[in-house]
Amino acid sequence: MVGGPHFVGRPDEWGKERQEEWERRDYHQPTDAYPPRRTWDLSGPVEDAQLQLLIGKRIGDAPELPS
Repeated sequence: MVGGPHFVGRPDEWGKERQEEWERRDYHQPTDAYPPRRTWDLSGPVEDAQLQLLIGKRIGDAPELPS
């Protein structure tokens, strides 16, 4: 599975535009650094991890192996 530049509550092109802006302005420049953590929205990866945990738990707790 491959992630993409799609963000809940944002127009379809918003993520692509942010990436292109960063590449133009910052890529391989002195400003090419991770932003402070307070600017990161990690809610998507948290939801992914919660789903993966739930699936793994259900498989692990099942009386039979999945087929």
